[in-house]
This record gives sequence, structure tokens and C-alpha cells, in this order.
Amino acid sequence: MRRLGFFLLLPVLLFAGRAAAQQTSGPEARIETSLGTITIALDRAHAPATVDNFIRYAKGGHFDGTVVYRVVPGFVIQAGSIEADGKERGAHKPIALESGNGLSNLRGSVAMARSDKPASATAEFFIDLADNSRLDAKPGAAPNTTGYAVFGHVTQGMDVVDKIAATPLAGGKGPFPDAAPATPVVIQKVTVSEVAAATVVHLACTHVAGGTWWNPAFVTIDGDAQEVTAANSPDAQPYAAPADIAITDATIHWSWMRGFIDFDRKSGHLDWDMTSEYDYLDTIGQTPDDKRENYKGSMQCTTVGDGKPKP
Repeated sequence: MRRLGFFLLLPVLLFAGRAAAQQTSGPEARIETSLGTITIALDRAHAPATVDNFIRYAKGGHFDGTVVYRVVPGFVIQAGSIEADGKERGAHKPIALESGNGLSNLRGSVAMARSDKPASATAEFFIDLADNSRLDAKPGAAPNTTGYAVFGHVTQGMDVVDKIAATPLAGGKGPFPDAAPATPVVIQKVTVSEVAAATVVHLACTHVAGGTWWNPAFVTIDGDAQEVTAANSPDAQPYAAPADIAITDATIHWSWMRGFIDFDRKSGHLDWDMTSEYDYLDTIGQTPDDKRENYKGSMQCTTVGDGKPKP
């Protein structure tokens, strides 16, 4: 059995810089698991061969009925070709490594697992549970010879990823028996669809639950400029910040500061989590007065306009 990637690396939790701006005028993968659904924006612009490879497996039903066979809390969850009984499905020929694409292994990133050979990835992929910049291509190395190729990022269902990461382990099956969930986490189905191009969306929001550290009444997400503008009232002075934004016809996800925000366009529900920013401020001796719980919250929002000009 071939090795399924980076098994010698230790779990790390490093804060990394902002990922390269990611537009999602391309495909989106929906991974239905026994613990919930994960939606991934596939970045064909930065990793074309890797995305096409993943789509080939998905459309061929390769992932359907397999399991998440490796969980390392605080590091990654991994899946691809292993069934619940530990048997490995066959795979196509390995693909070229696309790790030098400017995308980083940040929390929520999706990347290809591989062996120690650069061009050895097939169907195995992992989702970063933390900012794992150690997995990126090494500075100064020849292009696409080191690191693990990021080819997408979670736009919805990071709570499902965290639920998988919290499952009891030592299931005893597959290439990582001690890291396999005790109760199999089954990937029931993976589907891929094309999504709308990035645009500009205006939201009017009200606080629902959780913290109030970030609680604006009006938000503009500019996928073209990769910028989020927020204000507490129509007459208030807005504040703007750069962000890594992915807009699809179903969801909006953006990474901002050291946190992330997810908006479901159908339900209007918005969740935000800035606890990593809290952790960062604590490490540099600038712990906020607010309690940690104040760095997570949710709002209910209504789309009040698409495109420019801003209201």
C-alpha cells in the first residue's frame, strides 16, 4: 500500500499571513458525511491540474462510501480512498505537484496528501484544522518540489470539520489505525458544481447570539476588491478591511484578521469566529478585556443589494 502523505510531520499550530486572494468563479464541491455536509470552493485559477484531478475522482464516485481515516486534532483530517473496513480503493496515476501556487495551508484550506516524492498525489486530501504553514512550499526551493498543494478552502461546514476532529479515535482500521475514528465517519457522497463569479454583496444584519465584539448593522462584501466594509448605522462612518473572500451562489466566506465569517445566502444566517485573533493578541501581550466567548457570534442578515454602487 502506498503511503498516504506527510505521516512524519508533527502537528503544529502556527499563525500564518493572509492567504492569496481567492476568487471562486469556478467549481464547488459538496462533501456529504455521516456527521454533516462540508462545502469547498475549488481554486482552479491557482491549482488547475489538482482541481481537475479532484473533480475526476468525485464525478467517478471514487469518494462515495469511503471514510475519514485520519484525524490529528489541531492539525488535519484526511480522506480519499479508504473504506470502513480499511481496504484501499484503486487510484489513477499520480499528478504533478502544484504547491508553488501562492496558496497557504491555513485553517480551512484543502490540500493534497502525498508521499515523499513531489509528484505522488492521487486521491488523498486533507483539511487543515489550524494554520499549518509548515506544510507550504519551502522558500528558496525549486518550484513545486516541496510542500503540499492547496487547491481549495472550506466555505461552509467548518463546524462539521471540527466535529469530525473531536471524534474518539483508535478505530484500528486503515493506514493510520491509531488516528482513525472509533466510529467511522463516512463520506456518503461528493458532488461538484460550477458556481457564480465573485461580485459585490450588501447586507443588513441584526445580532442573534453570542459575542458583540463584531456586530455591525450593515456589511458590504466586495469580492472584486477583496475588501469588507462595515458600519453600525446608515449614517455612521464605515470601516474597511482587506479580506480573503469567496462568493458563490449559495454561500459567502471570508477570512479576516485571524478569523473567518460564513454567510448562508439562502437562510440569511451569518456566523463569525475571531477566537484566533484573541489567541494572537494574548501571545503578544495585548489580551482584550472581553472574554473569549465574545469572539464568536451570529447574525441574521438580509441581502439588500448586489453589485455596485454601494448603498
